[in-house]
Parts: sequence; structure tokens; C-alpha cells
Amino acid sequence: MNIALPQFQFCPVPRALNDECHVVSLSWGHECDWNDYVHAHPHGTVFHTLAWRNAVDDSFGHPDEYLVALRGGCIVGVLPMFLVRGPIIG
Repeated sequence: MNIALPQFQFCPVPRALNDECHVVSLSWGHECDWNDYVHAHPHGTVFHTLAWRNAVDDSFGHPDEYLVALRGGCIVGVLPMFLVRGPIIG
């Protein structure tokens, strides 16, 4: 399912916590917003960056799904994932 992302931005302080949160797939054109969020977050690591996604894709070709949690048009969370198949884990 492809959902068009609204314009969103990195907000260092999330808006009201009672605003509804939406989770959508990262779309082309919002990579800078993703990286800004990861670099500013105290628990962000290299494994959350899009450079890591590119390295895994170039090295292993694993399909990825990068999800963004939005609240009030601001990024409040990210979830990078890869589909890894192998002889042991299927």
C-alpha cells in the first residue's frame, strides 16, 4: 500500500501528545527529514540512517521497509527494517 506523505518536518519537541499518530512508509523526497530526525535523536545510530540502508542494499540486496511515525505533521519516530532470508531463518 502506497500512501502519499503529507509535508512533514522534524520537530525537536513533539506537539501535543493527544494528537493522533500516523505510521507511513518513507517516500522519496523525505530522506533529509529522516536523517535530520535520526541525527538529532539521542538514541539514533548509524543503523537508523539511510546511508546504512544503502550499504545493506548495495552489499546484500535485502528489501527494506522504512516507516515514519508522524504526529501533527512532525516526525516522532522511525523504524528501519529489512527482509532477510537465508537457509537457517527462511
